[in-house]
Amino acid sequence: MRHVLAIDDATAQSADTWAGCLDAALAAGFEAIDVPAGAGPDRISQASQRGLRPVVVRWRDGLIGPRTRKTDGWPEPATENLASSLGWIADAGGAIATVRPAHNAAGGQDAEVASYADALWRTHEALIALRLPMESSGVSVGVEAAADGFLLSPVELRDLLDRINSPCFAACLNLADVARIGRPLDWIGTLRHRIGCVRLGGESEAELNDIAAALREVLYAGPVVCGGEPNEATRMLERFPVRAAH
Repeated sequence: MRHVLAIDDATAQSADTWAGCLDAALAAGFEAIDVPAGAGPDRISQASQRGLRPVVVRWRDGLIGPRTRKTDGWPEPATENLASSLGWIADAGGAIATVRPAHNAAGGQDAEVASYADALWRTHEALIALRLPMESSGVSVGVEAAADGFLLSPVELRDLLDRINSPCFAACLNLADVARIGRPLDWIGTLRHRIGCVRLGGESEAELNDIAAALREVLYAGPVVCGGEPNEATRMLERFPVRAAH
């Protein structure tokens, strides 16, 4: 597993706080960071110069935004936006761009909310449209679940990934989200080798121990992301020993 520090949007917007956070991350022993897409190439370059790779890039919430429109436009421009940005993400060393498909994405007056079944189909179609550019770039997509009342079970996410059938698509488990609707251990046991990114958030000591054991059982070796102060994040991540990916 790889220890990754999440840097929030506000920190990324200020050059001073960004530089200070990078220095603190290095001092705490992190080698990689999770950044918002808005950080952009300049901020990423500063991190790379310090030896911090942006292993995870958080793309915009509701990227897929599955909804119907009176004007039949699909895939959405935001999907094309990610595809056009793959170059700088790959050049910066980014391995995963995480997206949060949303059932009720915001829309204008010409937008109509899709049914749940239609939203699931449209999400599949949008991700399929990304498959070729993703496979060409070497960047992976980490699909988050339990956002905006959508993808509410590990079975749904497992089946979605299996239908796409590409090594460039994986599950990104935001444990704070999935814990609100189910058991994180069940998500881990169901998704298994399909997990490409894990984000911690507010777990107790006992829960962290159980999660670490479950990830070891499914041979997970990817990034484990933790936010907050770097020193505190390091203490949480001590349960997740660093080891090379298979």
